[in-house]
Amino acid sequence: MASGVADQDHDRLCDFVAIKDGTLTLETKIGCSKLANSQGPTKVGPSGGGTVSVEQALQALIMKSANDVAVMLAEAVSGLTRAFVDYMNGTAGRLGMTRTKFANANGLPAPEQVTTARDMAKLAAAVVRDFPQYAPCGL
Repeated sequence: MASGVADQDHDRLCDFVAIKDGTLTLETKIGCSKLANSQGPTKVGPSGGGTVSVEQALQALIMKSANDVAVMLAEAVSGLTRAFVDYMNGTAGRLGMTRTKFANANGLPAPEQVTTARDMAKLAAAVVRDFPQYAPCGL
């Protein structure tokens, strides 16, 4: 199964960890770098140099699968998107997502990027278990 929205689900897990450990807050303003601004096809963030709050970014990621915002959040958590992808892959391994390899922060197609429905179910279960305050409908 190709990735895509799956990467953005994993982004949210990593972002929630960053909120929990104090690296970010929902009010933290994150910037739109040139790399984030260059993402396509779905963008909702500010133009290069603009900012949004982490809360607004998460909402855009959840509701619109915003590729620019996925990169903005990755940069806010890890500094570089490559470091964030490494973080995502490490977390996937700890969750037992044995058939998942992330190649970018936003889920845009990449030949080496794969996942399975089973692995995405493990990820969803971890989000609901570890961060119930962010689960839809209070699951």
